[in-house]
Amino acid sequence: GPLRTELPKLASTTELCGTVPHHQVPELLQDIDVLLLPYRKAAHMPAVIPAKTFECLATGKPTVAIGLPSLIDYKDLFYLVNTHDSFLAAIEQTRYESPQLRQKRIQCAAQNSWPQRISQIRNYIDETLSVKTHGIGSTNKRVSHQIEV
Repeated sequence: GPLRTELPKLASTTELCGTVPHHQVPELLQDIDVLLLPYRKAAHMPAVIPAKTFECLATGKPTVAIGLPSLIDYKDLFYLVNTHDSFLAAIEQTRYESPQLRQKRIQCAAQNSWPQRISQIRNYIDETLSVKTHGIGSTNKRVSHQIEV
C-alpha cells in the first residue's frame, strides 16, 4: 500500500519480518522496543479484545494500540490512541515511560492467563448453580473435572 513506500526511510531502525512461526516469536520479542496493535475502526471493534492483548502484556513491553476501544480498562498499561498523529506520538512517548510499568503489565497478563480465566468461569458457574439450587433441598455437591490447559 501507500505506506510501504515510506518504509525505506525507516530501514535503519525497522525490520518487517512478515509471517513468523510461533516458536520464533519469543526470540524476536527480545529485540523489540515497542509493540503495535493497529486495528481499523469497525462496528464490532468496541467488543473485541484480541488474544494477543495479553501476550503483549506478558512481554512487559510498551504497546501502542489504535482502533481498540475495548482496551479502555487497561488504559494504564497500553498507549491507546485514535488518530494517525497520536499513534506516532505514542510510539515516541514509549521511550520515556516508567520502568515500573513493565512489571505491572506482566502481572496483569498473569491475572488473565487461560488457567485464571478457566478458574473465573468455573467460580461463576458454581456460584450461579448454587444460587439456583439453594433452598430446594440440593446438597450443592460440586462435581469437579480436571481441565488441562
